Amino acid sequence: MTSNGESIVPEKDLHSFVVRSMEAVGTNSEHASVLADLIVAADTRGHYSHGLNRLDMYVNSIETNTTSHGKGIEPQILKETVATALVEGNNILGPAVGKFAIDVAIQKAKTAGIGLVTVKGSNHFGIAGWYGMRAMEQGLIGMAFTNTSPLLVPTRAKKVTLGTNPICLAAPAKNDDNFVLDMATTSVALGKIELQERKGESMPNGWAIDKEGKETNDPSAYAGLLPLGGSQESSGYKGYGLAMMVEILCGILSGAKFGPNIRTWKDFEKVANLGQCFIAIDPNAFAEGFTDRMSELMDFCRHLEPAESEHPVMVAGDPERVHVDLCKKLGGIPYHQNQITFAFPTLRPMATADKYIVPEEDVHSFIIRCLEAIGTNSEHARALADALTCADTRGIYSHGLSRIGLYVKCLQNKAISDGQGVEPTIVKENVSTALVDGNNILGPAIGKFAMKLAMEKAKNSGIGLVSVRGSSHFGIAGWYGLQAIQNGMIGMAFTNTYPMLVSTRSKEMVLGTNPISLGAPANNGDNFVLDMATTATALGKVELKGKQGQQLPGGWAIDKDGKETRDPKAFQGLLPLGGSEESGGYKGYGLSMMVEVLCGILSGSAFGLNTGNWKKGEGAVNYGQCFIAIDPSSFADGFTDRMTELIDQCRGIESMDPDSPVLIPGDPERRNSKHCKKLGGVPYTPETFTNANDIAKRLGVEPLKAKTG
Repeated sequence: MTSNGESIVPEKDLHSFVVRSMEAVGTNSEHASVLADLIVAADTRGHYSHGLNRLDMYVNSIETNTTSHGKGIEPQILKETVATALVEGNNILGPAVGKFAIDVAIQKAKTAGIGLVTVKGSNHFGIAGWYGMRAMEQGLIGMAFTNTSPLLVPTRAKKVTLGTNPICLAAPAKNDDNFVLDMATTSVALGKIELQERKGESMPNGWAIDKEGKETNDPSAYAGLLPLGGSQESSGYKGYGLAMMVEILCGILSGAKFGPNIRTWKDFEKVANLGQCFIAIDPNAFAEGFTDRMSELMDFCRHLEPAESEHPVMVAGDPERVHVDLCKKLGGIPYHQNQITFAFPTLRPMATADKYIVPEEDVHSFIIRCLEAIGTNSEHARALADALTCADTRGIYSHGLSRIGLYVKCLQNKAISDGQGVEPTIVKENVSTALVDGNNILGPAIGKFAMKLAMEKAKNSGIGLVSVRGSSHFGIAGWYGLQAIQNGMIGMAFTNTYPMLVSTRSKEMVLGTNPISLGAPANNGDNFVLDMATTATALGKVELKGKQGQQLPGGWAIDKDGKETRDPKAFQGLLPLGGSEESGGYKGYGLSMMVEVLCGILSGSAFGLNTGNWKKGEGAVNYGQCFIAIDPSSFADGFTDRMTELIDQCRGIESMDPDSPVLIPGDPERRNSKHCKKLGGVPYTPETFTNANDIAKRLGVEPLKAKTG
């Protein structure tokens, strides 16, 4: 991490991440690698608006089939001469089309002195400079142009009509020096406005207009980009003319879409059919000494007396060169934390390359085999398999197959009963409530029993509350709410855990993460599933930050002196949801205490400092749990209609970032479940897969089998 709080991502890691993300949605591997080359080049050169910032757009275009996945498809030359070609991109990824086209232009330039390739049927191609540099690396002058979705408002107009329509020219000089012009014909690229908004910063003058056609500094008020030069008075008509020039070379010349006929930006319902133009020129076909003159001109410009001594005169490509050197020095690309937050959490669950895809039923049967091999009750083993498989398919990998070793250890050490001849028992009950003793069998087997009992009582009396003692770790709390949903009910589940939460104004851990879950059905199979800890974060996330050498966000943890810390190594305890007292952490502390009341205090189980750490496998932990089922039909008619209306209202409100729609609890997990179905199984890391099979080998059971993603 830099002194500015930026995260450093090695180039090779970014490259492989991009490839994994694209392959996860079915993209041709070679095309994915080309895109990764371009994105890495963009960000190492400091063009963040066209690097990782754009990955979600490429992913969405493949997922919506508005861009072809490219399997078995490549660009085609429709007609050509010795120096020219017309190429059909066949709607594959723009960078794959562009690489093909500039390479054709390069070959023609080597033969005829110049090669001009115009393209139709293409898509967003990233930074134009990348194509110019491909020619430059072979001693040629390289040029690249593309039309884009309407974003530019022509001089004297208020409606977007042309794109940012970039221009690139790259030229080699002596001693590996070069000139690389890469510019939009608008005052700025749209991506820079998006970045300003994500960073919470205003725009400089001359960038954009609002819906009334007035110049604006507010990114959220953006309605169109001004051409290079800004207003008519400041020569914006010249930028407008340049944009029109690019349109002629791209859309008009190639027969692609052009001007206002091009789909709107990030429209994932229509094929883009962008037009592009690539030119390569061989200096050897002209006057000798090209690189000498190029170096002389650049050196002259760089040595001009600067207007401000701290800002030397540069030539096009110098700022990018400085950023490339910075990346080398840092050992990776520095990203603003908002960019990391925006891109990685959204996309990482989709990346499945170098992972092992295991069908759900195989994961389920594997867990049962492992537990039966050490003498566990088969039905209890099945309940655990149900819970762990559910966790993994919903993307909660911390509570899935990765936990199998802990359960095996606890069972082998007799810290959890094998359940042979043992079942949960009802200690006392009435029409709506029950107190259950879990008798220290597997937590999911106890939880399944208790939730079923709560639902039976709810069918008779409208609500059922079952309090449990003598339990152990019960997996994801959401699994129990889902069971109620399947029966048309509202389901709630709570559990206490071993101390990890530091109470407000204290330095000592006294309560657990104490999760809360509520599941509720809606129409057409939709639902709401809240599943959350009452701490600010999970312990595993603190551990992960430490392994990655990253600082903790504010409000996560304290050190041994009770002070909030960002150093994972100084971790002494988790802060409650809300963080410090000043930021409302006392509310998270109160919620954790509420769970403790419903679980430990109500059931008579261990509570607070008396609860043991189940991961140690040293003895019964006697956790307390609470399960509630509510039958909506006992209340106002139309519950699922209102539930659906509320869900739709939340999902339908305008989001702060159009690329990140508003979600409701359960939506991310639903997305992950659909992704598993698409893959034909659950994607596991090599570490999880290998660890599971190490356990299988030790227990003498059939190992997991998988295909690599």
